[in-house]
Amino acid sequence: MDIQTASKLLKNTKREDLVKIISKLSGYSNEANEWLLSYCRKNCEKEKNIVIQEQIQHYWDVAERIIDEANEYGGTSYKKEDEAYDALNEIYELAKKNETPWQFRQRIVDGMMEQFCIGNSGFEDALIDDCMELCRTKEEKLYLADALTKAGNGYYTKVAANLYLKYGEDDTFVKLQSENLRFGSDYIKLAEYYKKQKQPEKAISLVEEALLKADGRMDDIYRWLFNEYKKRKQEDKIQWLYKKALSKKRDEDVMVELMYGHSQDYANQKEYLLKMVETCDKGEIRKWFDECKEKLRKEDFRSKSAYLHSVLKKRNVCAYLQLRIDEGETQEVLKYLEENPVSWNGFGVNADHSFSKQIADAYPKEICNQYWKECEMLCRQSNKKNYMSAVHILTEIKSISRKNKLMDSWEKEYTAFLERHKKKTLLMGYIEREKKL
Repeated sequence: MDIQTASKLLKNTKREDLVKIISKLSGYSNEANEWLLSYCRKNCEKEKNIVIQEQIQHYWDVAERIIDEANEYGGTSYKKEDEAYDALNEIYELAKKNETPWQFRQRIVDGMMEQFCIGNSGFEDALIDDCMELCRTKEEKLYLADALTKAGNGYYTKVAANLYLKYGEDDTFVKLQSENLRFGSDYIKLAEYYKKQKQPEKAISLVEEALLKADGRMDDIYRWLFNEYKKRKQEDKIQWLYKKALSKKRDEDVMVELMYGHSQDYANQKEYLLKMVETCDKGEIRKWFDECKEKLRKEDFRSKSAYLHSVLKKRNVCAYLQLRIDEGETQEVLKYLEENPVSWNGFGVNADHSFSKQIADAYPKEICNQYWKECEMLCRQSNKKNYMSAVHILTEIKSISRKNKLMDSWEKEYTAFLERHKKKTLLMGYIEREKKL
C-alpha cells in the first residue's frame, strides 16, 4: 500500500489504533521491527533507554532462535550463522555504547548462558564476548564468573578464575585454579599468584609438580623454573632441570638453548651447541649449524663437521642442500636432484626448482635434461594444471639453453617434443600462447 492510499484509509483512525497497527505490522518481519526501532531511536530521545533495550531484546530474539536450533542439530546454515553473528555483534555494540538497567541485562545474560551451557552450537565464544560486555560492575562480573563456573567448561572455568582474581575473590580464584590445572600455563598462573603473595617456595614447588603432571608443551615450564633457579643461583637445580628435560624428550631444545646462553665455560657451550643441532626445530637447524661454525674453535668445528653435515641432511634435507650450494659443493646437489626427481604429483625437494636454478649455470645440460624428463612426466597426465606447468618448464629450458649457448640442442629437443604431443590440442594451445617460446 502506498502512502497516499494509506493516508486516505487511515485519516480518521484513532492514535491508539494506529499504534496497535504499527505494533502488529512490525511483528511480521525482523526487517520491519528493526526499521521501527531505528526510527524510534532517532526520533524519541526521551525514551532512548527503552528503545535501546528493545533493540537489544530484538537482536537477542533473532540470535537465540538460530543458536537454539544450532544447539539441537549441531550447527546451522551459513546464512543463518551470519545472521546470528550479526545480531550478536549488534548487541555487543549497543551494550558497549549505552547504559541499560542490570535487571534487563541480567535476563539477556541468563538467556545467553543457557545456550552456552548446552555447548553444541559453535557460538560459545561469541556468547561469552557479549556477556562480558553486558556485565559491567564488579558484582555483575562476579555474577558471570559464577555462571561460567557452574557451566563447567574447561577453558571458560579459567576465565572465571581470572575474573575472581581481578575482582578480589582470591580464595575462590585459588580453589578454582587449583582444580583446573592441566597445561603449563595453568600452573604458572597460580604460581605467579603465590609469588605476589610472598610464597615463592610454594610457587616453585607447584611448577616443579607441573614437570610431572602438565599436558602439552613444556617450554614455558622450563623457562619459568630456569629463571627462578638462576635468580637464586641454584646451579644444582639448573642441572637437575636440564637432565629432566632431556629425559622427558619434550621441548628439550628450549632447555638446551637456555643452558647454552647460561654457560660461561667453552667446553659446556660446545656440548650445548652440538646438542642444539640435534634437538632444535628442523626449520632452525641451519641457523644452529652456522652458530657452531662461528662459535666453535676451528679445530673443533673441523672434527665435528662430518657429523654436523650428517645431522643436517637427516633432519632437513632442503637446508642441507642449500648449505652444500653455499659451500660450493654443487656436484653433490646435482647428484641428489638426479636421484630424487620431482614426482608426478609435484612433490620433491626441487618442486619449485629452487635448487636447480642455483646450479643451472654450472650444469646446464644436466639441468635441462632433468627438466625435459619433468615435462614428459607432466604431459602424461592430461589436465590443464599439468600442461600449464609443463609450458612454464619449457620456458625455463629455453632460457637456460640461450644463456649457455645450447640452442641447437633446444631446437632439436623442442621439435621432437612438439611432434610427440601434437595431438594434445590443449597443450598445443598453451604453447602457442606462450610468447617466451
